[in-house]
Amino acid sequence: MKKAALIFLLTAVAAASDAPSTPAVTPAAPAEPAVSFRRDVMPVFFRAGCNVGGCHGSARGKDGFRLSLFGFDPAGDYFRLTQQIVGRRVDLAVPEQSLVLMKATGKVPHTGGELFKKDSEYYNAILKWIEAGAPDDTTDIAMPTAISIEPDKIVFEAKSDPKRQIKVLAKFSDGKTQDVSKLAVFVASNKAVADISVDGLVTAGKRGDTYVFARFNKFTVGAEVIVLPKEGNYQWSGVTPANYIDERVYDKLQKLQMNPSERCSDEQFVRRVYLDIIFPAQWDPKLGIHVT
Repeated sequence: MKKAALIFLLTAVAAASDAPSTPAVTPAAPAEPAVSFRRDVMPVFFRAGCNVGGCHGSARGKDGFRLSLFGFDPAGDYFRLTQQIVGRRVDLAVPEQSLVLMKATGKVPHTGGELFKKDSEYYNAILKWIEAGAPDDTTDIAMPTAISIEPDKIVFEAKSDPKRQIKVLAKFSDGKTQDVSKLAVFVASNKAVADISVDGLVTAGKRGDTYVFARFNKFTVGAEVIVLPKEGNYQWSGVTPANYIDERVYDKLQKLQMNPSERCSDEQFVRRVYLDIIFPAQWDPKLGIHVT
């Protein structure tokens, strides 16, 4: 009985050794997301200033080419880029020769000059889209639903670093959040108090309170910036508020380490109101808002 069991075991081992081996299966690498005209290309036009009111985003366009203001009509922009002048603005045969890239990099005459470098991520985003056949978005893609700015309040104290970096986060319809700081447009409300670079670096100026803004897609958010004086001997004058408006004003003055001015005369008041009327806030075409 033992001999029969041993023979059976040896036979089974021999059969297993003669069977063809099954190769190990390596999981396939996740497919790279498809290039999206609305998600990947349109933000580049916005960042470069192509679709603002003073450029191709005007009602009549510029130099024979028109984009929708701030990219509000991506379907129309896609048509004008790919089909209005076939093979010129977008060249599928030789993507690098596409006019949209040649003009943006200053390789051919362009009223707007050079907008970005050939080795930049902005150039590569458009090039990648053209190399993929310049596809339109045939299915629903995740689009921004809101943006936020971090930090949303900056206080520059006497001994603090006079520069502060901010970033812009976009929340998309698929629930994901993405840092879009390199695609956002930044503007300062009062550059004398605080300025902001194209990359979101805030630099403190003279004492005061102002806002810097960031815009991405159709959303605009602001961050309050307070610049305190270098002197450290501030003391509140002790004036008592007469109403809730005074409470708000005095609270802000104390944050700025300032005391309220003495009561002005009627002539001074009229002059100040007059100046406010003749020098209103200016419309900023990049942000679509009024700034001082």
